[in-house]
Amino acid sequence: MHEERPEGNAFSAERYAKLAGFDSDWRDGWWSEDFLGLLASRWRLDRVQRLLDVGSGGGHWGQRLAKWLPDGAELVGVDREQGFLEGAAARAEERGLSGATYVRGDAESLPFEDATFDAVTCQTVLMHVANPAAALAEMRRILKPGGLVIVSEPDNMANAMVEMSANPRPDWKTASALLGFLHVVEVGKEARGQGDSSIGARMAGLVADAGFEQVTACTNDRCAALHPPYATRTQQVDLAQEIEWAEGDVWPAAGHREDAHRLFLAGGGAAEDFDDLWQLQMTRQRT
Repeated sequence: MHEERPEGNAFSAERYAKLAGFDSDWRDGWWSEDFLGLLASRWRLDRVQRLLDVGSGGGHWGQRLAKWLPDGAELVGVDREQGFLEGAAARAEERGLSGATYVRGDAESLPFEDATFDAVTCQTVLMHVANPAAALAEMRRILKPGGLVIVSEPDNMANAMVEMSANPRPDWKTASALLGFLHVVEVGKEARGQGDSSIGARMAGLVADAGFEQVTACTNDRCAALHPPYATRTQQVDLAQEIEWAEGDVWPAAGHREDAHRLFLAGGGAAEDFDDLWQLQMTRQRT
């Protein structure tokens, strides 16, 4: 499940950083090392001299990929939030990534000249963008001819169904109520111009429509597998994140309670239904 980002007047960079795990190693565990190495080989990252991480957030994704870049390669991160840039730079310094720099900018108006990067990437960014086609056009603009774009985005509706199957499976009445709630929240998010949290299912088509060629798609090799005794480091980090969400009244697919309430109403949900549906999900998360 990937985090829901509040927007507009409701946006709090500090709150979102906590929700998204920017201050922990949680996001580093999204990808298995060997699988990411396989993808890096397919992508020929060993030939990439300049990599741009769009919407770099805490820096986790670009810094994971940096392991497979050649010596002397440059990693550039761009984000609109100054606090995120500072956090990413600090994380890069801790990891000894001397070739990493972070600059302020927006995905739909990247502050770079045409054809300046060998590869451009983003992770859980286009799900929050009102106009993903514009962001993809910008990525294409700043790519060198023959360059590579790597886009990693979730399908939170599908993820919610997987989560329900992986954990104690609810009866159909509960499952349909929660999936219906999430659908209304996603409709509200789109209605407010805040993106599509299930954009992953449409990503290959959007990339092709943006004019990219040789488009391929794959899914992550990791699946929901959080269970006692939580023996691995990854499971311990995942568990800590789940506890933080539950204690903070957060459903990661819908955001903090107040943000989810706003989107639920924008999606046409009935105000009198929200509290019961939210409590239903929180009870499941805390069990």
